[in-house]
Order: sequence, then C-alpha cells, then structure tokens
Amino acid sequence: MMKKTIRIIVFIASIFLAIIVVLFVFIISNPELMFGKPYGPYHHEALITIPTKVVTVGQKRYTWFDREIYLIDDNNIVLSTARIPSDDRNIIGINDITTDGENLIVAALNAKNGLTVFSSDLKYKETLVSSSVRSALVAGDYIYYFRSNSAGEYFELRCFNRITRTDSFVSERFSNDTVTINGVTIYANYKGNLYTVADIDKVNQANDYILNETEEYGFNYHSQTQLGFCYNGTTGRVSVADGRITLVYDGKNYELDCSEISYLYNRIVINDHKLFFAEVDYKQNDNCIYDYCICHVGGSRLISFDFVTKTFNIENVLNENEYYISFGEGFVSHYSDGKLYRNGENVASVSTIKPQGEFMLYGKTNRGGTTKITRSVFFDTGSEIFYRFDDYSYLLKNEVW
Repeated sequence: MMKKTIRIIVFIASIFLAIIVVLFVFIISNPELMFGKPYGPYHHEALITIPTKVVTVGQKRYTWFDREIYLIDDNNIVLSTARIPSDDRNIIGINDITTDGENLIVAALNAKNGLTVFSSDLKYKETLVSSSVRSALVAGDYIYYFRSNSAGEYFELRCFNRITRTDSFVSERFSNDTVTINGVTIYANYKGNLYTVADIDKVNQANDYILNETEEYGFNYHSQTQLGFCYNGTTGRVSVADGRITLVYDGKNYELDCSEISYLYNRIVINDHKLFFAEVDYKQNDNCIYDYCICHVGGSRLISFDFVTKTFNIENVLNENEYYISFGEGFVSHYSDGKLYRNGENVASVSTIKPQGEFMLYGKTNRGGTTKITRSVFFDTGSEIFYRFDDYSYLLKNEVW
C-alpha cells in the first residue's frame, strides 16, 4: 500500500514538473504573454526646463518646478525645503507660489496645507486655507485663489481676507477670462493660473510648469498648441494647427503660416503693445518616445504681434536642437550646443544637452518609470544667467515595465 502511494505521488509530481517545464518553455518562447509586447529601443531623453514663474521675497528669489520649490541664488537654482513643523515634512505637490513682498505664499495640491505662508528664508508661519489650491495671487490685504479638487482641477475662485481672517466665494471657475472684485481685475489663463491685469506687462502668462504632467501621463506636444493671454483687459488666444498660427483677439482672427507639425513654447509675454510668443517645428524621431526631448526640437521662430498695426513680425529664428530661454523683456536668449547666447552673444558655457543610451518598454507604448538621462534648467534675467544640471544616469535601466 505504501509503495503504491509513493508511486502515485511520484507520478503526480512528474506530471506537475512536466507542466512547469512546458509552461517555462512556452513563456520563454512567447515573452509577450508574460511581460507584454516590447517597444523600442528608445534612447534616454535629455530635457530642458524653463521655470515659468519667479518671485522676489525680501532679498531672495524663488521658483518652482517638479512640484518643488527652488532658490535662485549665486548663479544656481537650488532645491529648497518648505517644511511644516507639526508634520515634520515638506509641503506635497506645489501648484503655485506668490508673495506679498515679505512672505512666500505657497499654493499646494495637498488640502491639509493648501495655502501656506513662509518667511523669506522658508520658515513656516501659518496655514491660511485647508483645501487644495490651484493658483494664488496677492492684492493688498486679499489673497485670491482657485480652489481645486484632489486631482488639481480648479472649480471656484475664492478670497481670503488677511485682516478679518475670513474666506469667501468670488466666482465659479473661469478660463482665459477676467473677473473684477474689490476694484481688482483678475485674469485666469486656460491652466487656471491667476494674474492681476494691472501688473501683467512683461509677465509670462503661459501655463505653469508643463513637465509636471509628462512624467506619468504621456503629455505630448499636442497639449501645447494653444495659449491664452490678456491685453488691455481683453483676452485672446494663440493656437497652432494644420500649418497655421491663429491669433484671436477682440473678435478678429489673424493668421500666419507655420510648420505642418508644430507646438508653442510655454511663454507668452506682452511688452510695449506687442505680444511675443514662439513656435517649434516638431521633429519626428522613432527612437524617442518622449515629445519634450531635445531630439524633437526642430527649427524655432520668435514671433511678435503688434496690437497697433495688427501685424505679425518674425523677430528671431533658431536651428534644430536650439532652444529659447527667454524673450519678450527687451532681450532674447537661447541654448545652442553647450552654450548660452543673449542677443546673439555667447554669455555662458554649460553641459551639452543630448540623449544617450537606449532602453526597452514592455507592455505599453507610453513611458513608464524613469527614462530621462539629464535635465538642464535655465533662468535669464537679462544680466544674469542661473543654471542647474541634473544627471539621472545612475537611475536608468535598460528595461522598463
């Protein structure tokens, strides 16, 4: 009886082992069933970041990107800490920063510390609003802000009175439009960023840091084909589609030819009755899956529109793999092959921006995981260049699931 039982156990084990071997051979022969279809190889992308907003607090300047706050100082852009002592942690998910001149006011995705005040050296002072905040601006004793949901989608404009410490509803959500409250006219662009119309000259009215959306959600150049603006209290928009730039303002359309496939730089500025913006020819590259890699940057054009003469003018032209850093404030600066140029003059040398290596993607066509090799950050005041270079090569993998 015992021998018979042993023979049955051995027989079952042999069958089980045979099944495992067959499955193993089948999986090795058909890896897509286990890991998904392979895509690639793609190179590791090299990115350029231009902060869209810089605020001066006391004697210090701050900006933000990647949901983090950075100090601009001594020709560097330095990651800083906005810590809440009671939680012993940094604020999570920076959406915007503004200032009353003395304090830095942070708008955050995290509802617990949605609108929080820090000193000029980033010492925590107080939390004003405990709800998720999309964008904020200071006007005298009032702080106006867009309240948002947990996904960062804004749905109403509110006002915090710093004297009475009261918070009140102002308006439902409005996009590329204005509202006037307490004698102040406020403009909100398509992304929900807030501006005071009286102080909007020479201010970048573009969307906040667009690369926040690219890391996980497949944000691409198609998403950067329209920007709103406000001039003389009237809103308008610039868009690119089907080889044509269209500017809509005051009920009229103005058009200019462009590349069949192009998108807009994330910068749009009013200066001396002119609107300045720039478009990029998108360069196809099947070896790269990430639209904001420098390999996709074809020729660029800086364009102005004169509100008096109602005419376009091509102000400047760049070659492929060159990139605008700043324009619209009386000077033009750009990156080219490891050098920075301002008004055509070489003002600094930096690390060359170029993709490297290769990796495979499994199971999906969009990015998954960390695949960028470098990120170069630039800020030009017209007299000073601030620069940061992040090397991510130590994080890279040859295969990404």
